[in-house]
Amino acid sequence: MWVRYDHVPVLEAINLSVLRGDYLAILGPNGGGKTTLLKTALGLVAPWRGKVTVLGQPPAKARGKIGYVPQHARYDKDFPISVWDIVLMGRLSNRGGMPGYSKEDREIATEALRAVDMLDYRQRQINDLSGGQRQRVFIARALAVRPQILLLDEPTAGIDMKVQTNLYDLLAELNRDITIVIVTHDIGVVSSRVRRVACLNRRLIIHDEKQLTKEDIEETYQCPVELIAHGLPHRVFEEHQ
Repeated sequence: MWVRYDHVPVLEAINLSVLRGDYLAILGPNGGGKTTLLKTALGLVAPWRGKVTVLGQPPAKARGKIGYVPQHARYDKDFPISVWDIVLMGRLSNRGGMPGYSKEDREIATEALRAVDMLDYRQRQINDLSGGQRQRVFIARALAVRPQILLLDEPTAGIDMKVQTNLYDLLAELNRDITIVIVTHDIGVVSSRVRRVACLNRRLIIHDEKQLTKEDIEETYQCPVELIAHGLPHRVFEEHQ
C-alpha cells in the first residue's frame, strides 16, 4: 500500500496484518507516516496504490468498530464540557442521527469510564483534569464505541513517566478483549506488555518476535543512536540471526 500527498510519497510498500487480540507498537520519527497510517486504517486517507481492509471491510465501513484516540484531542478549552458529555460523544455514531442518548448509551458510557477508573470524575470539567486523566477520558470515549480495535496516536505525549506506566497498565487490561495498535516516536515508552514492535519511516519493518536492534532503530530514525536503560525491569532485544 502506498500513500502520497501532492505527489510526495508518505508511505511506501506498506504490508501490515494485525491479528485479533494483537498489541502492536509502531515506532518512528515525526513525519515518518505514523498518523497517516492510522488515518488510512480509519478510511480518512485513501491509498494511492494498494488495498486496505479492516475486519474484512473497507475502512470507512468498519469505522464503527474502531476506537481512535488522536494525538491531540481537539476541544474548546473555554467551553464548559464535562467528562460525562465527552464520553457520551463516543455513542454518536451509533445513534443513526437520532437525537439524545438512550439508556443503553448511558450504560455503555458508564462502563467505559469505569474501565479507565474515571467514573468518579464524570461530572468534572475536562479542563480541570490533569493530562493523564484527560487521556483516560479520551480513551473512555473511544471505548464507548464498543470497538474491536483501538488505535492510539502517541497517547503518552506530554505525560510524566509514572502516568505513562499507569496508562500502559490500563492498555494491557483492555488488550484482553480489544486489539490495540499504538504509535509513538519515543522508543522509551514502549511497554514490555506490547506483543509486537514495528518501525515506520515511510517504509514499515515488522518485528514479530519483539526483536529490535540498534541498527534497526538507526535505520528508522536516520541517525546514530545509543540504547540506554535505567532500572529494572527493561526489555532486552536479542540480535537477529
